[in-house]
Amino acid sequence: TQIETLKAHVKDAIDAMAPMLIKAAMIFMQSKIAFQEHYANDLLTGLVESEGLQVERSACGLDTAFISEFGAGEPIVGILSEYDA
Repeated sequence: TQIETLKAHVKDAIDAMAPMLIKAAMIFMQSKIAFQEHYANDLLTGLVESEGLQVERSACGLDTAFISEFGAGEPIVGILSEYDA
């Protein structure tokens, strides 16, 4: 069915991204207090850029904040990640 095909496609995409996702999970090995998460910021912006996306660093005047966008139209999805949570 179409749903099973979609599930298989999503599973394959996640499997292909596994090494990158595991690398991203390493941010928890270098926890820092608020606004000092430079390791996590550098790691995540590097991974996003390695996927071919542009990154706006120091977003909203915060050294450890960044914005990256892709696609056009709707739906519009935003993700807020708290490094120090």
